[in-house]
Amino acid sequence: MFKKLKDKLQPGSSGGQSPTPNTSERSTGWSTLLSTTQTTLSIAKESVAGLPVPGLEAAIGGLLKVLTVYQVTRDALSIQAEPNLLNQFQGMKANEEALKGFNAAIVRLNDNVILPLKEAIAKQPDFLDEDLQKRLESHLADLTKRADIMLSREKPTRFFTAQDDQWVIQELNRDLDRIVMTFTSRGSIGAEIKAREASRYAQTQIITRLPRAQARYDSAGMAGIGKSTIAHTIAEEEDKKHQLGASFFFSRDEADRRNPHLVYPTIAFQLAGFDNSLREAITQALEQDADIGHAMMQKQFEQLIAGPLGKFKGAAKTILFVLDALDECSPSSGAIEILARWALVLPRVSNQVGVAFKVLITSRPELHIHNQFDNSPLRLISRSFVLHDIEKSVVKADIQLFLNGRLAHLATLHGVAQPWPTVAEISALVSSSDNLFIFASTTVNFIEGAKSGRSLQHRLDQLLTPDSNKKTSAFAQLDALYILVLEIAEGDLEETLPKAKETFHLVLETIVLLLDPLPPKALGELLSLDTDDVLTSIQDLRPQLRIMYYHNNRRPHTNGKAVS
Repeated sequence: MFKKLKDKLQPGSSGGQSPTPNTSERSTGWSTLLSTTQTTLSIAKESVAGLPVPGLEAAIGGLLKVLTVYQVTRDALSIQAEPNLLNQFQGMKANEEALKGFNAAIVRLNDNVILPLKEAIAKQPDFLDEDLQKRLESHLADLTKRADIMLSREKPTRFFTAQDDQWVIQELNRDLDRIVMTFTSRGSIGAEIKAREASRYAQTQIITRLPRAQARYDSAGMAGIGKSTIAHTIAEEEDKKHQLGASFFFSRDEADRRNPHLVYPTIAFQLAGFDNSLREAITQALEQDADIGHAMMQKQFEQLIAGPLGKFKGAAKTILFVLDALDECSPSSGAIEILARWALVLPRVSNQVGVAFKVLITSRPELHIHNQFDNSPLRLISRSFVLHDIEKSVVKADIQLFLNGRLAHLATLHGVAQPWPTVAEISALVSSSDNLFIFASTTVNFIEGAKSGRSLQHRLDQLLTPDSNKKTSAFAQLDALYILVLEIAEGDLEETLPKAKETFHLVLETIVLLLDPLPPKALGELLSLDTDDVLTSIQDLRPQLRIMYYHNNRRPHTNGKAVS
């Protein structure tokens, strides 16, 4: 087709037209330009995917569809009359510079709007509040409308090629540049991103002054057994869905994690990282009262928890709080205060903002906690689930699943031929556990201490060897397991350790008697032992002992680890 046009336009032809550039070359260059523009739009569309700005994706998608429709239908040119073909060529030539400008405008949109917006939302998921979304959508409305008009044309083959389309492309370019200028100019959304980042930094500096415990589910050490495992799992899953407002995992072994006066400041600190509106409200509370983190619990709750939650403007419809092992809160009056305060205030705040605030509490059935659930308003707004009421067959199946998975992993690490252990050995371990997860966990930790594949089987055999002196109490199997663990640890002491058994007994007995855990260095100083000797003496008990890390802002005089 383009060859016929070329022949027609040659000097001396019947058309008498003056020479023109090679239309085949022009067609190739035009196709390349269209392809480049289409690629640029595709990259921009990929960048906006997932951003909470439907108008931006719709506008980019509309422009991309314009080019896609043109690409699909442009072959229709080959069957058009020659005069129309000449008009198409002239339109292509006239619009080439405008289309180059369109391509550059899309690049500017991507570099100055889409990518900064995406980066800001990645840093702060709740950055785009309702006000910013409306402002963005209003800027994008004209662009989307123009793309819709182009798509509604009767002859899509004329996109960007008709002579009268030059003004359409130029208007598109102006629309795109207006969006970029609106986004990047003073007082714009782009400037607001920077201002909010600066504000967030300042707020973070204020919020970090809150006294708090390292008690969040992912910083509270290993998950416990049973109740704590469930709490940890639920917290982790809800966190992935951005529905975990905060968590506090109590522990009687750590002063910070059993202290009720650190619960609300710790929860407030986590809420500040959960949502922008909560962070602003908590910052305001701290600016008004810098000592609120050290106030009475009721005042802490009102200003750091209830007040900010009442100003919540985020998108979440459900926010979960997890309080694990509440029975380990000390003194017990702190646990009573926590239950009473949440029961009285949280339902009211929930109704006020239209968000379901839910609280998962795990605890042993201590009397003071049982009474709160039985006689207070909690009885009307809570549901209890007693783990001991679960059918034994269900618990057995869970323990078997746990043992199979963990021991198979150990076999892989040590290069032991699978299947290991045998079905009979797993069944024997499940039977010995007597439905106690703590037994299964300790069993795995004990076997895990083996130094080779052969030692794995040796330790397993030790666990399964019948004991003629075995008692018949409910925890007899567990007692026997702990005795075996201690005997093995004592027997495997390094010969280089001076007075190995005496040191082992001294260190272990001191750890048991300590009210609060001490780091190895302090423990060594207390017992007049070298720090390395302290760690060496209990190295085979590390799966059973907890090694805790203290941050300087919490324990300024006890750097390093603590043993409990």
